[in-house]
Amino acid sequence: MIRVKRCTKTYAGKSVIRDIELQVARGQFVGIIGPNGSGKTTLLRLMSGEERPDQGSVELNGRKVEQWRTRELAKCLTVVPQEGLQPVPFTVYDVVMMGRHVYQGRFHRASAADHAVVRRTLRVTGLQEISQNLVTHISGGERQRVAIARAMAQEPTVLLLDEPTTYLDIGYQLAVLRYVQDWQQQTGATVVAVLHDLNLAAQFCERIILLHGGRFFADGPPAAVIQPDILQKVYQ
Repeated sequence: MIRVKRCTKTYAGKSVIRDIELQVARGQFVGIIGPNGSGKTTLLRLMSGEERPDQGSVELNGRKVEQWRTRELAKCLTVVPQEGLQPVPFTVYDVVMMGRHVYQGRFHRASAADHAVVRRTLRVTGLQEISQNLVTHISGGERQRVAIARAMAQEPTVLLLDEPTTYLDIGYQLAVLRYVQDWQQQTGATVVAVLHDLNLAAQFCERIILLHGGRFFADGPPAAVIQPDILQKVYQ
């Protein structure tokens, strides 16, 4: 599904990612954790094709990410960035429908199938009751759910999340990740999420990758990675 092959990324002469080798199988829910500056977001950007490595390559389904056409890639992979969704003057329904644009024609005419996907996604994410509300009039936690719902409506086989629970209270954190987990299990999609909360990573991810200094420090199921001696070495 996703293969990162000996990738290195450098900014201003400093290596942020160093010789990373990684494979993510179809249908996995993978969490990426690590201290600030460990390279988590950079790794996600390389996986999405938003940035290219200085050395190495990233492949999606056996093809280098940069070889995919933009529209073709969008049907397979989508990203929810850390900043989530801005308070745009559109309804929740309209924003989620934006996830269907890659399947629509030149004039973005939504089909009955598009509307069916949006309605189902709103139901899965618990947004039906506010679907006609303007995004400018809903809470930050609800906007984050809308951002994830828009990504789900795109029906990707790979969903990349960059700290999707940042700035949310614990109730919204749990709700957002439960929606993602339920959707992932129902569709068989692959989810890779950068998470700063170790408890959430342990609860929702079947595999955890721990980065430190731009390199792999640990990789495995939560019980193997979330260990006192490992965390002491990385987080001090």
